[in-house]
Amino acid sequence: YKKITEMRFVDSLKDFPCMIFIYGNKVAMYTVEGELVGVIIKNKEFSEAMKIIFNVYWKQGKAVKL
Repeated sequence: YKKITEMRFVDSLKDFPCMIFIYGNKVAMYTVEGELVGVIIKNKEFSEAMKIIFNVYWKQGKAVKL
């Protein structure tokens, strides 16, 4: 996985209590602390909006060597 994985971290999001996955027209979100709760949203406009947000944070992130 190290050959195909690139990671970046944004300090202000270090305590973010959820995981978010964007794939195709879907966005999956689930908690990583406390009670496990998850949701998958299948909507093109929502996934496009989340991709824009992801790219903003990706550009701000610090590269991490695996």
